[in-house]
Amino acid sequence: MTLEHTDQAILEYAATFLGISTAIRHVKVRPNRKPTYSLIISNRADVKLLVEFLESNQPLKGNKLAQYTA
Repeated sequence: MTLEHTDQAILEYAATFLGISTAIRHVKVRPNRKPTYSLIISNRADVKLLVEFLESNQPLKGNKLAQYTA
């Protein structure tokens, strides 16, 4: 499982916040795109931790949730 972002600091913060101990790698620069960084999560416990975190934080509430679940 990988998470990619153009800001390496964001991935470092997420890894630290969640307690994930994987390396962040630089991904090839694609033409006309910003360079991206990849957080590679291969440990089963880390994947489970990330999934639980994402499922526990419902960003879509109220009207937006109704729009996406309709």
